[in-house]
Parts: sequence; C-alpha cells; structure tokens
Amino acid sequence: MTNPFARLHNEKWVYPVSAMSAILGFMMVAAWLTEKNGPGRVQFIAPDQRPRVAENVVDLVRYEELQREVGTLREKATKLEKAISSNSQGSATLNAQLQDLKAVANLTELEGPGVKVTMRDNPKAGPAPMDIDLIHDIDLLR
Repeated sequence: MTNPFARLHNEKWVYPVSAMSAILGFMMVAAWLTEKNGPGRVQFIAPDQRPRVAENVVDLVRYEELQREVGTLREKATKLEKAISSNSQGSATLNAQLQDLKAVANLTELEGPGVKVTMRDNPKAGPAPMDIDLIHDIDLLR
C-alpha cells in the first residue's frame, strides 16, 4: 500500500497554496479587533477618515441606559396624558396643545405631503469616482 500524501509533493500547486494560506491566516490574526486593541488602531487610519470612525463608535452601555430612560419617560407621559384627558375642559385644551407639541417634536406619526429631499452624486465624478464624490448612508445620518 502506498502513501496517498506522497504524490502531493509532485504537485506544483501545493506550495503556493500553502504559502498563501499561511499569509492569509497571519493577516486575519493581525486584523482581529478586540476591545483592548481596537482604540489603538485608530492611529493607523488615514487622518481624513478618523472623523468617520469616531462618528460610528457607539457606547452600548450608555445607549441601553438611555433606551431604558426613554421607555420610563414614555410610560410617565402616557399616564399623565390619560390623567389630563379625564379632567375638565381646561385639561382638554392642554391635552390638545400637548398633542400639537408632540407632533412638532416628531414624537408622533403624521400623515401628509412631508418633505422631499433630493440628493445626487457629484456629476463631475470620473469613471472611478472618489469616496467624496458619492453619497453614503453616514452622509444622510449627519
């Protein structure tokens, strides 16, 4: 019985594929981001891209705290609105004003023509447009 792996040494593709696999593995390990090494990597980003990275950093603990606070405040607001609507005519007027202010503050869904925003990429961009010539999702968020 012969060794099935003995014929692999005669194949020309084995060494290049092995070398590329080793290089790819090294690159993946080098690019692995953790909470400890992530902030130190910002220094290697191009200076013009650093603000974009900083804008996308989210403090999840603070975000969850704020979400809980928003939920608590909405519950309190609902209780107050129910209490106001069950009282006299003056309360009804206050409740109507409250609903108007909630619409202005974008806290309620509204129907109507709305606002139309038209955005176009740079028409002077060449066949291989630069990053600044195109509109991205972060541009809309700003």
